[in-house]
Amino acid sequence: MPGSGEQQIVLSTPGFPISKQDPDKPFLLNHARALLNAGFRVTVVCPALPHLAGRQCVEGIEVIRVRYAPRRFQTLAATGSMYREARGLKSLLVIPMLVAMIIATIREVRGGGSIVYGHWWVPGGLVAVVAGALTRCPSVVHLHGSDAAITTKWFRRAASTVMRMASLRIAVSDELAVWGERVSDRKFAVLAMPIDLDAFLLSSAAPLD
Repeated sequence: MPGSGEQQIVLSTPGFPISKQDPDKPFLLNHARALLNAGFRVTVVCPALPHLAGRQCVEGIEVIRVRYAPRRFQTLAATGSMYREARGLKSLLVIPMLVAMIIATIREVRGGGSIVYGHWWVPGGLVAVVAGALTRCPSVVHLHGSDAAITTKWFRRAASTVMRMASLRIAVSDELAVWGERVSDRKFAVLAMPIDLDAFLLSSAAPLD
């Protein structure tokens, strides 16, 4: 729960490294550490993994891995390729995963004064904007590319809604920012991954909508 002192940022992600040696999405740990070094209190909310505890501290970052199914079925975040994992019968786990992540995020920001920051428009961005709307906290959606690749005409309206709900929209490249602006009719900033700390500090000073 947020307390007095530094402002809290809750990162909503489809996974998070279990250590600094973990090759799965190390740029997310890099981003979280940059936020920590910039003076924020950082909490990560992501889907559970079968072999890990629900709470973990990674390089000073509190990581909450939310349960969304019986332990042996909690594999959507196990390979680092959630979009491929969430197919067939496994797609039935997506809704409970999203709901569990939203509830956990709301619990973390209930005290107010926090920012909810979602990586990929889905699942992270969707969780961030819903939790932000329900708690009246500003939300950020950060596009990475694979989320654009899976946005067929069937998902385009959902992607547009998520991006339009966000207080601030960010993409990892100019090309992806153009795509996001075309889909959502909203402006995007560009912040590449892994984080260039100087560029990040400049970007973090930008006002939220």
